Amino acid sequence: MSKIALIVELDVAPARLDEYMPLLQIHRTRCLKDEPGTLRIDVLRPQADPTKVLIYVVYRDEAAFIAHANGPLRARHYKEADGMLSGASGKKCTLLD
Repeated sequence: MSKIALIVELDVAPARLDEYMPLLQIHRTRCLKDEPGTLRIDVLRPQADPTKVLIYVVYRDEAAFIAHANGPLRARHYKEADGMLSGASGKKCTLLD
């Protein structure tokens, strides 16, 4: 079983960035606590574009990735962040150890 890494780029509404970042940190904490297959989450802010937020996530395996993608924590986060995000894109990768 290979670990799965996900790199997500979020477009945050500039006027809502200060409101969104604490929500993202709460989401990070919930996922690491309540999803045993979520191994790591790093939140990054590109210096060149402060309206973007990058998230680097490592999952134990494909099943853990699917569990998060279809799970209640992801749905809850997007509900709480309603109106704060104007777009998102991601790349799913196999983590090479």
